Amino acid sequence: MPVQKILNMRIDIVDDELIVLKTLESFLNDLGHQVQTFSSVSELLGASAGKGLPVHVILVDTNLAHGRGGEVIRDIHRHYPEADLVIMSGHNSILPLKEALAQGVYGYLNKPIRLGELELLLIRLSESRANLKSRSGTTKD
Repeated sequence: MPVQKILNMRIDIVDDELIVLKTLESFLNDLGHQVQTFSSVSELLGASAGKGLPVHVILVDTNLAHGRGGEVIRDIHRHYPEADLVIMSGHNSILPLKEALAQGVYGYLNKPIRLGELELLLIRLSESRANLKSRSGTTKD
């Protein structure tokens, strides 16, 4: 089956490193996605109150959790229940990967982020959303 890209996903990125935010924002915009960046989880959660378009994917740096990884994941899911969460980490994760996956995290990326790896993850995720939509007649939008 050929790989099909589904463009125009809304992706929010949360990272305290400006270079990471700008690099990922530029790359994802070039792929056709709508991107919004945040420097903290609280900034992301504050923006959820006035959000317009549905968020499909949230990329979040686990180092911003300050030891509260599980709580942060729950907070994000509560504010963005339809979004798929992908965690990023440059260290051994504060939140063990098994625990993160058990809490509904879609994927995990090691930092520095390999852009090709991110693109493949997003393709798989968008194909998964399309399959879910075709099976159920609905979407996670």
